[in-house]
Amino acid sequence: MVLTEAASNRAAIAILRVLSLRESFSAAAKAVGTTRRTMLNYVQQNNVPIQRMSSGRWEVIRTPAQKVPELLELMFEGESATTACRELNTTVRTMSSQLLPDNSGVMLPVIIKEGNSWTPNFVGVREYSMTLHGQLLGFNDSVQGRGVLAGPDANQDEADNEYADIWWQVDFNNFQSTLPIDRVGVYWQPEIISYLRNTLELPIVENSVLANRFLSNVNVANNAVSNDRVDSSNNMTLSVLEEFLERYDIRMGPDSTVGVEPARGLSAPIQFISMDDLTSDPTRTAQGMWQVMFLTNANLEAYPIPINFEYNLLQE
Repeated sequence: MVLTEAASNRAAIAILRVLSLRESFSAAAKAVGTTRRTMLNYVQQNNVPIQRMSSGRWEVIRTPAQKVPELLELMFEGESATTACRELNTTVRTMSSQLLPDNSGVMLPVIIKEGNSWTPNFVGVREYSMTLHGQLLGFNDSVQGRGVLAGPDANQDEADNEYADIWWQVDFNNFQSTLPIDRVGVYWQPEIISYLRNTLELPIVENSVLANRFLSNVNVANNAVSNDRVDSSNNMTLSVLEEFLERYDIRMGPDSTVGVEPARGLSAPIQFISMDDLTSDPTRTAQGMWQVMFLTNANLEAYPIPINFEYNLLQE
């Protein structure tokens, strides 16, 4: 049976999932909306080598070069080269002859021997879309807004007609990491939150007009004095958030939620970087937009602040 172009494209994507995500033919077919039979037709028509395992499962016969990504993944997860190669039905001798280019174009072995052990000579770097969100608190720890809906999955149909749900949200669409998708968000969440607090909540802004307006409220003035925010000249500096939202003591709540998705559809490494190149240039900057979201049944409004989170891949 000759496959249509659309059917071939879906089957090709499914085969890519088998190779990159190690999914079964059935799971990959279901994920992209095709069938196992169509995938088998595709591999036959395109001379993709496959074999049926003793379990009855079909697998694509991969070349040593195609096994490099998983070899490096397994070794970074702590497996020895020997164990990783055994899992991949290959040998250390075969895989040690596989080469990748460094940033200057020089071909280098993917694993090298240091002393008596084989170690990875390259690391796979992925690109993710990462979102963090949480509540906003105001003076006297008052939760801002209705406090029911929050985050990118908030359903506008469930919002109130008049009383807005309010939350903060930051979106990174180019977050690079050597970590797998199930670890990257949890790993970087504390440092991102610390960066956001240092950037948005420290009193570093001079705005005497707004500060005096805050201090004209007796309760605010007493709180500011008790927290040493008012200097001997009766001046008070503000945080970026206080100036941005014109609310005293506005800040992010203590808890946050993080969500991560592959930026390119599949979570395969976007590039392989030699360890020497990574060591010489480990810094990355994730450009994002920190936003305050106001959601009612009739409208969603976002008030953004651009941010740049700088981090070091060698920490991972």
